[in-house]
Amino acid sequence: MTLVCCTLTDEFSLISGDTHVSNENGTSRTDRKIFKYDDMLIGGAGSGGIITLIPQLMTNYQKGTAESHMQAVANIFKSSGEKVNESRYSQLLYVSKNTSGPFLGVVDTRGDHQILRKDHNQPFIIWKGIGEPDVELLKSCCLPQLLRNFNLDTAKNIHQEYITKVSRQTNSVNDRVIHEDLSY
Repeated sequence: MTLVCCTLTDEFSLISGDTHVSNENGTSRTDRKIFKYDDMLIGGAGSGGIITLIPQLMTNYQKGTAESHMQAVANIFKSSGEKVNESRYSQLLYVSKNTSGPFLGVVDTRGDHQILRKDHNQPFIIWKGIGEPDVELLKSCCLPQLLRNFNLDTAKNIHQEYITKVSRQTNSVNDRVIHEDLSY
């Protein structure tokens, strides 16, 4: 299972992912790996088990607590010794906004937790994502003419093109893309 990426702006946040999920036993399936919970978007990459774990991790989520909720998730992973439904390394990418502005976080099954905030001086930030990111391919999707009139549809098109291009280079990503967004 592979690619989840996001874009943050002051007006909206977008998270996108393909639908190819690889299981540790060598099988694969098509499934959703990005979700929306109130004021938070979340997606998983790595072991297919992380997809079934996301709804469980989000059962007690309360609006406005994305950062602290995901730190608690990181703490669970750290204390459980990377025990998810499957044993391979996995990551969760999440997006939300608080009084300091839009931010994204990455939590992995080792218990690491990183936050990246959109600078108020930047009109937007496009994050390459988790899984099988390819920075050069992403740059090729972010043509200057697209970035001049940047909006949600433009971001969706960039994500779609990026994931499609990655899918042509690897069997662990497909070109069936799902988008979830938050408007501010």
